Amino acid sequence: MLDPYQFSAFNPGAAKRARYLRLQPEAPLPRWRQALWVARYVRHAEGRAYRPFPVETRHFYSERSMRGRAVPYWAERGGFVAPDPGRYAVDERRFRFFKQIS
Repeated sequence: MLDPYQFSAFNPGAAKRARYLRLQPEAPLPRWRQALWVARYVRHAEGRAYRPFPVETRHFYSERSMRGRAVPYWAERGGFVAPDPGRYAVDERRFRFFKQIS
């Protein structure tokens, strides 16, 4: 997560980087706690009914965050995962998910 340009909020020089790095799991911030709950739920979910994407889906990028830059090199190799429109609505300009990227 802290590799350069993995998440824009953690990039060197990002305005909120220091604040986010200080957050602990028990921080009394409702959105932070909700994000942790969702991450744990999805991480430990078993079965397709509880996972929004295949378990191999581990990369994503946001077109919105790529302002003025090319898409990540790994996204050009394929592995795009389209969300099931019957189950999830995902704005592709905000999140594009990929699997089997290594």
